[in-house]
Amino acid sequence: RGVTFMFSIFAVPFQILPSFIGPNLCRARTDLACWRSAEIIKRAGPSCFVSHRRVFSGKRVFVARKSTTGDAPRRWSGPYSSAAEDIKLAQESSGAVFGQEDLGDDKSHWTPAVSYGKDKDRDAVRGCYEGATLFDRSHWGRISVGDEDRQRFLHNQSTNDILALKANQGCETVFVTNTARTLDLAEVYVLESEVLLHVSPRRRTYIAKLLDKYIFFNDRVTIADRTENTASFTLVGPHSAQLLQAVGVDVASIGSSSPLPHAPFTILGASVIIAAGTGLSLPGYHVFVTDAAQAATVWTALVGAGATCGGTKAWEEVR
Repeated sequence: RGVTFMFSIFAVPFQILPSFIGPNLCRARTDLACWRSAEIIKRAGPSCFVSHRRVFSGKRVFVARKSTTGDAPRRWSGPYSSAAEDIKLAQESSGAVFGQEDLGDDKSHWTPAVSYGKDKDRDAVRGCYEGATLFDRSHWGRISVGDEDRQRFLHNQSTNDILALKANQGCETVFVTNTARTLDLAEVYVLESEVLLHVSPRRRTYIAKLLDKYIFFNDRVTIADRTENTASFTLVGPHSAQLLQAVGVDVASIGSSSPLPHAPFTILGASVIIAAGTGLSLPGYHVFVTDAAQAATVWTALVGAGATCGGTKAWEEVR
């Protein structure tokens, strides 16, 4: 009995120690991994893509490598925190009223105009059916998926046939959970050296993290959030094509080779991607500005050509 008592006394610390040492040891290993990843970033330079990858042992390691997406880093330059202020000033000159948009975890410089006044909001809704209304959707998410396996990877992670798409083609797709619950309805645009995802507000961070989670060790895929250094507008209405023609965009060259065909253009020297479709059951076009610093230039050109400005209030009414 005495031996059993003494053994119990000495056994207690050995039962307590793992619960104390374990979390602290894990924390120390995590800090070391973070420090190493920071050193990797410094050595690899600003053009590298850094992501944690799941390896077969179940642990996470940091992998850094040079981007292999061709001219993607050159096209998607940035970030530009002042670009949001420039577009805001351009919209305020048209009477825009701004509110606090709840973007959840998606912190962004972009603040969409809520309204342009009661009368102009009415005109904006009417323009969607009779003219051309311009909506700022820069606060929506834009995620770039690059490298050699980009289309195969997205094909496996969403519901549509992404592998069948060629350059300048696009489609809608749905991201779902492992129990088939809908996460988001997204638009997919296949560019020459990357795939652009247009996702809903409050979903961009979640979708980007979800995609990054399923990149395995040998997958040649890169994920980059391009929301802050790009911009996006949507022209809605039957006169949208005529308005784009007025600023030098030959929309006839976009074609109809897929549900969401698109092509690169320039508007007053600004590089844009024009895509057919609005995300609504109405005619129109998406305008993606590949350099956020030129967003105000494109917006001003489209408004000057005759587009009616619309805010989130009018968008929700039309939607």
